[in-house]
Amino acid sequence: MIYLLHRLFEDKRLTCVLLMTWMVMVLAIFSELGVTDSNFMTLGPGEHSKIMGVEINSWYKWNCVAVFTFVSTSINDFVGDAISPWIQNTIQDHKTKFLPYSKFTCIMITQIWALYCCVMNVFALFVMLSQVDFLIIRICADLIVNVYTSLRFMKGKVVDPERYAAWIRSEGPGHTQAHCCHTPEPGILLPSVAVRQEHDEKAAEDKHANETEEPERRGKSMDRLLVDIHKHP
Repeated sequence: MIYLLHRLFEDKRLTCVLLMTWMVMVLAIFSELGVTDSNFMTLGPGEHSKIMGVEINSWYKWNCVAVFTFVSTSINDFVGDAISPWIQNTIQDHKTKFLPYSKFTCIMITQIWALYCCVMNVFALFVMLSQVDFLIIRICADLIVNVYTSLRFMKGKVVDPERYAAWIRSEGPGHTQAHCCHTPEPGILLPSVAVRQEHDEKAAEDKHANETEEPERRGKSMDRLLVDIHKHP
């Protein structure tokens, strides 16, 4: 059981299978409860369609809401994938020592993003709870924009499961065991760690050799100087 949990957690493909399985089960359960016969499952304008108390009873209003849903969702996903990782990796990460903008500009970016999220989440919530056709439009916008942003994130990266697994394992105890990788036995070093250790040992040996040879060179230089003095008094 524990091994299965580890696999589900580490292998993101299995994690997605778990998500889709649970989603299908939820849809089946709520369909059995009669959600498919509710006003939420209707399509198009009508007296049953309301957003923030306003009836969407004409195709003009419905089209306005549909366009708003698609554009707003696209902007949210695009800007969210651009700003949120930047805030976490550049501003909040203590390992990042340099900023691309002034500190005042960075604060303004974070505050504008927080304000935008608070305001737009209200409208998005009411639209999603109105009826299913707007939810379908939102899903389509999500999928389209996420394909673009995911390709941008993966730009320049190479598919190599073995090297990825070794990198995850070498990051330390903060990372758990990667997919298809076995925990090394005590005393066995990962390749990356072994290379670093070998490099450090070689540097230490070179330093020791230099420290040992330096007095010998000085002694030889002094002997030659004394010989020259005796030859040329």
